[in-house]
Amino acid sequence: GVRKAADIEAIHDMRVATRRMRASLWVFGDYLDLERMRPFTKGMRRTGRALGAVRDLDVFWEKTQHYLDDLPSDRQLDLEPLRVVWKAQRDEARERMLAYLDGDRYARFKERFGEFLETPAAGALPVLSEKDEPIPHRLRHVVPVSIYQRLAAVRAYDEWVTGPDVPMERLHQLRIVAKGLRYTVEYFREVLGQNAKKVMGDEERVSITI
Repeated sequence: GVRKAADIEAIHDMRVATRRMRASLWVFGDYLDLERMRPFTKGMRRTGRALGAVRDLDVFWEKTQHYLDDLPSDRQLDLEPLRVVWKAQRDEARERMLAYLDGDRYARFKERFGEFLETPAAGALPVLSEKDEPIPHRLRHVVPVSIYQRLAAVRAYDEWVTGPDVPMERLHQLRIVAKGLRYTVEYFREVLGQNAKKVMGDEERVSITI
């Protein structure tokens, strides 16, 4: 879908997939050997950048088109010089993206990451400390802590986003931490049941509002 470009949402979906993989390292980072994961983290980030350069311009183009559609017919060409520049930039970004996706670096990343993920317990840290003391690692041990940490990060913004003239940067930061809460809940939704859907719905409303 990304290569054929028949639907711009294909790039969005693939970009989101890379973000979710990176988010999983954040959520489970305390239980993974992040040093062993470093090459794959770089591959995810590199892939996300290649996709993001095209996706951002797609979003600009789409939002601009909605704006122009609401203008009188005699003004709908007002931004044509800007759109010509954007199209040239997008064509260049797409060429770079395709060159990366068709290149050796991306092929090696997919192959090595696939082999790594198929290896039992790949990247997992020991469940016993150097003193042979058990380390919390089961879901019932760590899920409550992980979720409440993310929830606390969201609630920390309460007094900082309720007043007048809230900076856009702060709202953007809130959106990021809200997504962190959502991603965490999503990874554990099988054991959390119906309550997980409500939390994920609340985060989506926060993102849309911002």
